[in-house]
Amino acid sequence: MRMFELRTLDALPDDDIVVNRNQFNFDKVKDSSSIIAQSSGYTIYEDDSLNDTKRWFIVEDDKVVGLFKFLNRKLIDKNYWVAAYVWVAPSHRGKGLAKAMYEMFIKKYGAIVSDFEQTEDSKRIWRSLFKKYNCYGLFWNEREEQEWTKIDSDSELEKAWPPVEKYVRLLMTAGSINT
Repeated sequence: MRMFELRTLDALPDDDIVVNRNQFNFDKVKDSSSIIAQSSGYTIYEDDSLNDTKRWFIVEDDKVVGLFKFLNRKLIDKNYWVAAYVWVAPSHRGKGLAKAMYEMFIKKYGAIVSDFEQTEDSKRIWRSLFKKYNCYGLFWNEREEQEWTKIDSDSELEKAWPPVEKYVRLLMTAGSINT
């Protein structure tokens, strides 16, 4: 069994395919994964062998340089794919890989929803996606779901980030939703 080396990992995902900070057992899921894209030396694989979970891997020269985990979750009255975990090797950060994966995911599945917590890097990606896609916010008051709210301006998007709103998810879609 060949182990794919992780260049470094800032935080280990709660996932059965991570062996340790330096090894990733891609062979464990490779047979159930399909190649969805190849470009500029990268191969992107999708594993959907787990119920309600999709994992995308960016592989370059037999090394995993990106891992994305999406969970299918019901929000209000419809299921959406939530970006639950995103990791890009430090040597590949700043090259637009995460944004490209999000855009590919939106193109393939129609929409993507943010997790509750956003790093400064992930906020930059969501801001960039906001310029191209329709954006809706789902706000909670003491974890009580509200309706999707269309976000039309940069200032509205900036107001959505905590600590202004404690619980918020952003939805980016190429289409629209009924609000």
